[in-house]
Order: sequence, then structure tokens, then C-alpha cells
Amino acid sequence: MIDEFPFPNGPRGRVSAHFAHRREHDPLGPARLPSGDVARIATRYADVVAILNDPRFSSDPSREGAPRMQPGLNPTPGPGFLVLMDPPDHTRLRRLLTGTFTSRQIAAWRPRVRERAVEVLDARPDRFDFVKDVAFVYPAMVLCDVLGIPAVDFDRIRTWMGTMLSTSGFGLEQQVATFQEFLAYLAELVIARQDSPGDGLLATMIEARDNGDKLTADELVGIMFTLVTAGHEATGVVLSRSLLWLLDPRERFEALRARPESVPATVDELLRLESPQHQGALIRVATEDVPLPSGLIRKGEGVVAAVTSANHDPEAFPNPTEMILNRRTQHVTFARGIHHCLGANLARLELQVMLEVLIERHPNLDLAVPADDVPWNGNHMFEQVTSLPLHK
Repeated sequence: MIDEFPFPNGPRGRVSAHFAHRREHDPLGPARLPSGDVARIATRYADVVAILNDPRFSSDPSREGAPRMQPGLNPTPGPGFLVLMDPPDHTRLRRLLTGTFTSRQIAAWRPRVRERAVEVLDARPDRFDFVKDVAFVYPAMVLCDVLGIPAVDFDRIRTWMGTMLSTSGFGLEQQVATFQEFLAYLAELVIARQDSPGDGLLATMIEARDNGDKLTADELVGIMFTLVTAGHEATGVVLSRSLLWLLDPRERFEALRARPESVPATVDELLRLESPQHQGALIRVATEDVPLPSGLIRKGEGVVAAVTSANHDPEAFPNPTEMILNRRTQHVTFARGIHHCLGANLARLELQVMLEVLIERHPNLDLAVPADDVPWNGNHMFEQVTSLPLHK
């Protein structure tokens, strides 16, 4: 018998016990993905970091041997889908995007991001649902501002995201149709902005040049798709999961209020503890035999870099289920190497600002229901809290 991946999580979205067993006994063992494909599952931190940093592992799903997470999807990456590209095409696009998502560029948006956090929180009544009213509304508003997307369109985008990222409940035909509909919307937006760029990072990307080279319209669509998917959905998921963690027990929230200077470190520990992607699965295929710390991956073998497992590896993070703010080893939630998340600086900023505003303006914030009654959605690409009732 071969295990099915993703592995069943623990109560309230906690990391699967399968990972601890595999790290100790079978760190590169195989498992069957929802597509039916078999891949090796890398569970140790050292192996995951090595895979993400090694150019001999390809991200291109059209390569021979590349496993698919979902069945029936087109394995050929479109232009601009950076996470599915290898050098030299990937190198060219990242070079054109240099300077667009730097810490300095993103930090300049802090005042506006704070305005959005205050706006969305202050508009809520004394009792509200953080998931419905804040967690996805706030990053949507920020993305509208930062990328230059019309705010009126985000209700549609939220619906598209829910369909495309679900692992059950929607047929493949519906998911593909939704994917195409969303790409068509982005193509119209890019065409409109090319004639009148306006403000925001989409305008910056349209104007980017490197010795005369520039991003094509199709590449801009792929990049925008990636940024919106990760920047909206993943940020909303990690916000909800993190706030539940801070409020249960509530002493964690009080400790953060007492030490507001620790917000940046807290955010990075929460990103480690509450990795937003479903079990943090990054798929690669070996282009030649590659020795890893825990064993050999043969040419043509698919491998899943299990980020969630790596982030809970006690060899890298002593007492991995605890929040320790002075950890020296860095988490791999934003990946590593050439595929380090383009929007990492924006995600960190959004999370930091939201926590800052919560502890400053809503010091009495607490759960409105017992933590064990908070519902989770396990049938989703992002393991998420589906409702988080709070009172101010």
C-alpha cells in the first residue's frame, strides 16, 4: 500500500502526524497525489532547502516525469507563470521584474495598507466574522491599490479563486472554465492598462525595460494571475489561521500587545507555523540524478518539497509547535532559490500592519465562540478557517 498525499491533517488544521513519522523513518518515501501520479515526498528541512536551491530540479510541469497534483490539467505552463518556469525564460522575467517588488518599493505602500486595515476593521460591529468581513476583504483592497486592479471586480475574483483552488466540490470542467474566464479578465485589464497605465505595480511592470526587452501582454497576464492568487487567497488564509492561534489562548495576543516591537518576528513565526498552502507542497522533477542529504533522487523522478513538514522539522526548529521569536533558522514558506516568492515583501507587510492595527485599536479582541467550534475547510488547496467569530 502507498500513502495518499496530501496527508490527513490533525485537529484544527494542525500539521499531519504522518510528517513526523516520515521525517524519522522514510524522509523521501513515495506517495500518490490526487491526480494518481506517484512522487517522492521530501519531509526534512535539509532536503527541502536543497531541492528548492538546486537547478537540477525543474518546476516545469511539462517535463517528462513531472507529477501533477490535480488530474487532467494542461501540463504546459503559459507565459508569465513564473512558478512553473525554468531558466533561461524564468531568469529573463525575474530580471525584468527586478526593482518592482523590493522591500523599499513595498514599504512605500505601508501608509496606504494601514489605512485599509483601519478602514476594514473600524467598519465592523462589536461582533463580526473575521474570515468573512476582514481576512479576504483586506488583502483584496490592498491588491487593488498596490497592483492597480479596479476594486469593484474583487467579488468576482473571490468567486473565481474559490472555484479554482478547491480540491473537491467542483468538477474539472468547471475549474478549467473558471481559470479561462479569469485569464480573459486579466487580459482585458492588461490591454486597458497598456494604453493608460495609471498607478500601481501593474503600471511599473508594463513600463519595465531591460536593454529594450519588456514583458509581453501574455506574460503580464501570467504574472498577475500568480500575484492575485497568492496575494489574495494565501494572505487571507494565513491571517485567519494566525489570529486564531494568537487568540487561543488569548495570553498570546496580550503578550504581543505588551511587546509591539516583536510584530515582525511574530509574523515570520506565524508564517512558519501556519504555512498557508495546503501542506506546503511544491512539485519538482529531477533533470538528472541528484543526491540529497537523506538519499538519491533519480533523473525523471517527481518530488514534492513538503514545506509544512520542513517548517516543523525539529532538527531545524527545536520545539517546532511553539512560537519562539529569536529563531535563527529561516522558514521556507516563501520557498527558496530562484522561485522565492515574488510577493513575499507585500505579504509580510500586510500581516504586520494588520497585527499592529489589531493590538493598537482593538485591545479587547477575543473569540466569540470556543476555539474548538471554529470550522475548518479541509477540501481546499489552502487548509483554512471558514468562519472566525470575534468580538471587540
